Amino acid sequence: MKNILFTLALLVSFVSFGQTPTYNVNVTQQKSVGESFSDGMKAGAAARSARAREGAARSAALSNNSKTITTDFLINNDDIYKAVAVNKVSGWKPSGNKKAIKKILKPSKKYYYYNNISDIPQNLTNSDKVLYLDWIREAITEYDRMTTMILKDYSGKIVYEASYKNIPYSEMLSPLTTTYVMNKADAIAKIKELKELLDMGILNKEEFQKATQGYKKIILKQ
Repeated sequence: MKNILFTLALLVSFVSFGQTPTYNVNVTQQKSVGESFSDGMKAGAAARSARAREGAARSAALSNNSKTITTDFLINNDDIYKAVAVNKVSGWKPSGNKKAIKKILKPSKKYYYYNNISDIPQNLTNSDKVLYLDWIREAITEYDRMTTMILKDYSGKIVYEASYKNIPYSEMLSPLTTTYVMNKADAIAKIKELKELLDMGILNKEEFQKATQGYKKIILKQ
């Protein structure tokens, strides 16, 4: 009996140690050079297509632009001011807008530039030679931007106010960087343009009268 049990134990051990182990092997099939090249071409085409769509959207936004000046006592009077100070920049990305304003106004040399009203010297705090700039910029859509620029004198009277849609910074700020004058013919054309806006209901009578005051002065002077 002992011999039989011993023999069975040997057989079990032999079978256990004699089993062939099983391994799980993951095999990744490498793409051919041609397949990799094709995938790269597809990815490149998709990226170019996306850039093209974005460029088209930006171009469409730039072509959909407008400028409406509601108050303008600055034109033909810009030489009476000597400095411009940033009072408030608000709305969409204010810090970036303030940097853009500084980048354009400071080198222009038309007016002395103050980045903050706190930078104005005490002797100029209530000076009629300083213009105070308010800048409100909003993101209407992913690419459309609406900007309102307001210039006031020391008493708070609005000297210039305009709304711009998709207009470059340099153009919006041009009254503060270049000689801002208008002749009689241009003033008449501008009043006619504003009259069309009045007839379309875009401007009301009060806004129309306010917007044309500066242009009327130009016509009467010449």
